[in-house]
Amino acid sequence: MKTRKQERLEDLIKEELGNILIKVIDDFSSVFITIMRVNISGDLMNAKVFYSVLGSSMDKEIAKKLFVKHKSRLRFELGNRIPFRRVPVFFYEYDDINEKAEYLEKIILNVSQDIKTFEAKEELKN
Repeated sequence: MKTRKQERLEDLIKEELGNILIKVIDDFSSVFITIMRVNISGDLMNAKVFYSVLGSSMDKEIAKKLFVKHKSRLRFELGNRIPFRRVPVFFYEYDDINEKAEYLEKIILNVSQDIKTFEAKEELKN
């Protein structure tokens, strides 16, 4: 279970990282990236940043390369903005939750249409 300190720190990292991507590092202006959530370890030494990209698979690949390219700079900027005892090591991971939600929504829509079609056929039989 997460402590209140971890939750506050995750929220702060999410907010500050979003600001850094928008205002500090110009390379990130070429793709639309949203920081979805941050998970920080219990010892506060590792943080996993989940991001989403609006656009094509090429945009997702560009975003991944940008995070790799600017990993040290992002850590430095976060260390300057947030008073860490020791700045955690950040790992950036693409979050495909939106794509999964769209997929599930399509499945649910198809099933509901199939149910309506089935019910209509049953009505015609009776």
